[in-house]
Parts: sequence; structure tokens; C-alpha cells
Amino acid sequence: LTQTIDCLPPPAPPEDCEGGVTICNGQSFSNNASGTGCSLDLTSSNYGCLASAERQGTWYYFSPSSAGNVAFTISPSNAADDYDFAVWGPMANPTCPPATAPVRCSYSGLGGDTGLNYTATDNTEGAAGDKWVNDL
Repeated sequence: LTQTIDCLPPPAPPEDCEGGVTICNGQSFSNNASGTGCSLDLTSSNYGCLASAERQGTWYYFSPSSAGNVAFTISPSNAADDYDFAVWGPMANPTCPPATAPVRCSYSGLGGDTGLNYTATDNTEGAAGDKWVNDL
């Protein structure tokens, strides 16, 4: 008996670089990662300030439509929650996982809002950081 079954694999989850969610101008959204996905996306060569492997990550992509600065705010539903983040790019042809260290990164140990803003002067920060790094 010979049998051939064709099936498409399920799409990669947003917890993996390959399954990243594209976000658009001014878009707000809610998400809370529930794991690390199926792929090892972060290694010692690309995790930057995040200090170690992935933990409950979600990947997002954006492509600016015009020149200018980019800033964002991550606002936890629970103000005590601590969110860390990294930004890679710019990339003409993104690859998964990223081949280089992030251009912006925050591993602050503080809870509450975090992100990129126009007044921060640092591009990366460790656990003692203030939760904000410089805009792009």
C-alpha cells in the first residue's frame, strides 16, 4: 500500500520570528505571549540586552512609509508587569532569526509603561534602566 497525503503545516505562531505580526500606522492592539514559540530565535549573537534566551516573546514587523522618527509605548494591563523589548533593523530583507544585535533594547527591571521615546538618550539598557530608550 502506498499512500500520499499532502497537508500544509500550520503557520508559525507570533512567538516565533517567522510568525511575526505586521503592524500598521497608529495601530493599537492587545497581546500577551504565552510561550516561546517553536523556534530558537534568540542566541548570544542577537539577543543584545535581553541577557539570555527568549521568554514569552512576540514578534512584530513594521515598515515606515516616510522618513521621520519612530517611537512607541508598551502599556501593560497590570501596571506592575515588567515588559522587556528589542528592536532590530533597518533591514531591506529581514531574516529569521535576526543576524545581528538589536539597535534598541530595554531589559529594565521596572514595571509599567516602557518603549522608545523622544527624550531618552540611551539606545540600550540593562536591569537598572529606566524603561525608556531613544527613538529611531
